Amino acid sequence: MPVTSGAQVLEMIRSEPGTAHIPVIFLTGKDDSEGVRRVLELKPDGYILKSIDRGMVYTEDFGAIQSSIDEQIADSANENFDYVEYRIVRKDGELRWLDDYGHYALLSGYGEVYYVFISDITDKRSAQEEQRSAWSGWWTICRT
Repeated sequence: MPVTSGAQVLEMIRSEPGTAHIPVIFLTGKDDSEGVRRVLELKPDGYILKSIDRGMVYTEDFGAIQSSIDEQIADSANENFDYVEYRIVRKDGELRWLDDYGHYALLSGYGEVYYVFISDITDKRSAQEEQRSAWSGWWTICRT
């Protein structure tokens, strides 16, 4: 993170009554046992180890993620969250869809922070695809 560490962001979130309930999942490249121990001492709601070589994010989607982050940072006065949907490949090879709301902010007393809220939307995407497929089939029948 640019100026503020993930630990500091977690402390900020936990210290405010309006945000203390928000689940926090660390996404980190610290894969040594000492780094993992330090992150877990902070008691986040979850911990995801990212691959340093970007192997976790589906290759075709990395550009969309980077563009989304770059746009948010370039327009730091923008109060809106950026939004991007992308795929990850789990260690077992399963492909999952995530949605990612992020925001870059300058917080007094803390400096520059970029925080994200990530959800697994695989089931939602699958349902949408099934619905599209059903509508496509219906449309084909109606046209003939």
